[in-house]
Amino acid sequence: MEIQKSQQNTLGATFMECGYLDQEKIVEPHWIGFVTEKEPAKEACLAIMDCVRDNQASGLLNDNTRQRGPWPELDGWLEGHWLPGLEAAGLKRFAHVHSENIFTSISAQKALKASFNDMAIHHFKSRGEALAWLLER
Repeated sequence: MEIQKSQQNTLGATFMECGYLDQEKIVEPHWIGFVTEKEPAKEACLAIMDCVRDNQASGLLNDNTRQRGPWPELDGWLEGHWLPGLEAAGLKRFAHVHSENIFTSISAQKALKASFNDMAIHHFKSRGEALAWLLER
């Protein structure tokens, strides 16, 4: 998978890398380490939305397996801006792979509900399960 976009925090550490699985039409962001700053987190989400739009992707495999710690408080922004933007960009299926870190997992479950309008959102413990769900649709 070729990385199309990445995002760094204010200290210059990369915390998100976004690639694209061309044949599957799936955008696959990987979240790495600690994501604690609101504005860089928003910029990363917007970069993912651009990746979905640019590739006309119908699936998103949001991989948090390498993320640590809680997310910044962005629940309202995610629900009011990011999820509608992903849907407007053509996203139909959103598969979220949880980190083993309990704080990361709780943050994701709180922010990402079971669906958003016509976009299905499912939570998984492994990338393999998430990819299988995206491909069966």
